[in-house]
Amino acid sequence: MNIISFYLEPSMATFTSAEPVQVIRLSVGMDIAWDMLPYPSSRRSVVTRTAFMDARARLGLEEESRQYRGILVSDLRIRGQAVPDLIVSPSLAPSRLRVDGFLGLDFFSQFDLVEWRPKTWAMRLTID
Repeated sequence: MNIISFYLEPSMATFTSAEPVQVIRLSVGMDIAWDMLPYPSSRRSVVTRTAFMDARARLGLEEESRQYRGILVSDLRIRGQAVPDLIVSPSLAPSRLRVDGFLGLDFFSQFDLVEWRPKTWAMRLTID
């Protein structure tokens, strides 16, 4: 059994009047960290176009993903804990909420149990 435990944390984006959005900070290798909103009602995971282009360049995928198709990101970690690889596509929607992306059902369905404790912002992802 593999258990990944962490707390949602405030987005690194600055807000003037609103409270920060609570996000999962997802590390992609050593060079990229995305503030991802848990959004399991979305079928797939997406990132902003800026985050997509940056990841594409850093991962050396310049030509093959030029038409904005999804890219496979690996070496993913949440608070230092490894999580399964994920395909992300570019979208305008996350930038409207000032986050780098949404973790959709495609991410959460990789786990047998997803537990969220709203009072403490704790999450636990379990693979049996």
